[in-house]
Amino acid sequence: LKLGANVQTPAIINSGTIQALISTQTAANVIAIDIGETASVPEMLNSGTIYARATGNDAEVTAVLDLSGTLNSIVNTGTITALYQYDSVDLSTRTDAVAIDLTANTTGATVYQYEREATYDANGDDEIDSDDTPDPFIYGQILFGSGDDLLKLEAGTLTGNVDFGAG
Repeated sequence: LKLGANVQTPAIINSGTIQALISTQTAANVIAIDIGETASVPEMLNSGTIYARATGNDAEVTAVLDLSGTLNSIVNTGTITALYQYDSVDLSTRTDAVAIDLTANTTGATVYQYEREATYDANGDDEIDSDDTPDPFIYGQILFGSGDDLLKLEAGTLTGNVDFGAG
């Protein structure tokens, strides 16, 4: 999903799947959500899957990239993944796969992750409870900008480094 020159929208709301996949042995970028420099998107709500994957060892992988500096809030109850694979082997030793890149933000951003409330008995145990919703997760680095930032994880997992920039 690419939001280019001068695109303005109050939010990106994803309850399905947004993915970008590439297989390459040459330098390339793979970005699932790409917010351009002159776009404006203050909020992203994800209850689905955002997935960026490179097969091969010479690509740059980013799940969410905000070049505009306007993305101030990301709420995740789903999954956000940036992943390298080579011959079907997870290259988790690479530390440069980026789940969320907010380095252009100078005013401060919040990344908030929690488990959404179950609305139906998904697992068939005759109870509507937390066992009926998958745990949210972020896999890959989170890079903040120079503003005052907040990372709030109430449920699920974060696998990757967090850089709070100059904030």
